[in-house]
Amino acid sequence: RALDALSLSAGTGASTGAGLGSGAGPSNPSDSGLEIGSGAPLPQNESERLAYLKRLDVLGNAEGDNCYDNLVAAVAGLLQAPICAISLITEHSIVFKACVGLNHNDPVPRHFGICSYTLLNEDPSAASLFVIEDLSRDPRTANNPLVTGETALRFYAGCPLVMSNGIRLGALCMFDTKTRALTSEEAQFLVNFGTLAAVQLERAHLQNGEGGISRQLSQLSQGHQDVDLSSMERCEAGPARLQRMRDACHEVVVLVWARPDCANWLVLYANDQWAELTGVRVQPCRSIPGKVTFRGHQEAPCDKRSLWDYLQLGTIDSGQRKTMFECVARATELHQQPQMFAATATLAQSDVHLLCRFSPAELPLDAGASAIGPMSQGQGSVRRLACAGFPPGHLYFVVMTRSDPTPAASGRMARRIMSENRKVPTSPFRDVRAVSLVGSGSYGKVYLGHWGGINVAVKVITSTAQDKSRPNLEAVLSASISHPNLVQTFKHGECIADDDIDLDATRAIASRTHINTWIVQEWCDAGTLRRICTHPRADVDGLMEAMDIGMEMAGAVAYLHDCGLVHGDH
Repeated sequence: RALDALSLSAGTGASTGAGLGSGAGPSNPSDSGLEIGSGAPLPQNESERLAYLKRLDVLGNAEGDNCYDNLVAAVAGLLQAPICAISLITEHSIVFKACVGLNHNDPVPRHFGICSYTLLNEDPSAASLFVIEDLSRDPRTANNPLVTGETALRFYAGCPLVMSNGIRLGALCMFDTKTRALTSEEAQFLVNFGTLAAVQLERAHLQNGEGGISRQLSQLSQGHQDVDLSSMERCEAGPARLQRMRDACHEVVVLVWARPDCANWLVLYANDQWAELTGVRVQPCRSIPGKVTFRGHQEAPCDKRSLWDYLQLGTIDSGQRKTMFECVARATELHQQPQMFAATATLAQSDVHLLCRFSPAELPLDAGASAIGPMSQGQGSVRRLACAGFPPGHLYFVVMTRSDPTPAASGRMARRIMSENRKVPTSPFRDVRAVSLVGSGSYGKVYLGHWGGINVAVKVITSTAQDKSRPNLEAVLSASISHPNLVQTFKHGECIADDDIDLDATRAIASRTHINTWIVQEWCDAGTLRRICTHPRADVDGLMEAMDIGMEMAGAVAYLHDCGLVHGDH
């Protein structure tokens, strides 16, 4: 007899994406070298993978593991998936760490599962979302009892759970009983939650600081020169991914429905760090529309449901407040690209200061999520992530870190040593790092940076203490404007230039001291105008592209002139 259909349904995982292009796996199964109809072959790193899974000791359900239940419930509800699960793949079976839509979560034989396909290709740079739009038409799943039996599953999407060393342990997967096309926005949303699940699985290991990569990072922070610094720019595996996931262990992550017309931003999901910060646990609804449950001390119901019931905006002027709501309003428009924005806040009725990054839910949550390919460029329909029955608004992840206005000298020294080794300036921010120099000119230097794991451009302008008003003015003005065709400024700050820091004693800022003004901006990597002009395309598409660029520039300049400004970064 076939296995119990419901118990097996979450055990099936994902194959490659039929008709979705290389970003979702090869469209022709034979191109991948996979066996047809016999389950996924073992990855080449299977022994190492199983050893690491055993080392993490996460197969059982320990006390406090409801964080996984909340995670899959949020995905199931917001993506309208009848079945959603976190699967861990052992030698002979598929174990469910959490699941929604199943009668029970007993392990199932591995050869019945589709999640095993997310383990292939083993190269960390090849990790990507796997999608099958119609399971009945893919030769690897067409004869699966879950497809031919009573459950009649038709759709699958799975995000591999990638650890800090690049090893994949399983998948965050979703099923449907009808065929469907996953949009690029939905794909990235699933990848973002898969990244959160991976951090949670590896949390204890990351916080204990084990492993060879950890020692490598320790050497780096202590100024050793025998570390491969080039790997710090990549986040597929190695030191960069380890550092990102370690940082994520301490971040408060909340998913909110942000509204452009008021401050009633409903919290839809929150991780365990939110509960530690506020004392309130959030239990997501498993379908939309539905009810999100908030429970405080001793599981008592809590009637505070909006983000701003818990947070108070910090020292932010009316112009920045206006910009924040303008970003949300623009995100609700179908043909506008949603943008991130930043704010400082304090926990209500406390002196806890928080640095907040607001990231649209359909954009990569951090560099770790960016390293997992959600879908090929240009594939999938365009449809905003929506919550049925909700007023106009947009889904935003809010990533919060504690702000220390006066960091200890030892922390400042460690950041300076790392900066010197990497030949980048020391950051005035706790959550922003410069990675590598991109360009320089009379205005200053521009670096590729990481802001909470997100790629950003960091403009650094060096001036004397007497002349710092010019870069300060540029920073304030760029942060006060907001337009789709202008580079967005998220935050700015200043610090003493590295060459002028006296590590042995605190020194007052004198007129001869050099100041670095940091302007953290949107990272734009689609090329330069010089490239378009140097190598023009003499065809209809090239002409249309040039006209579009010209119209965008004209619109941005008109906006600047209306604001009384002459120039801005396009």
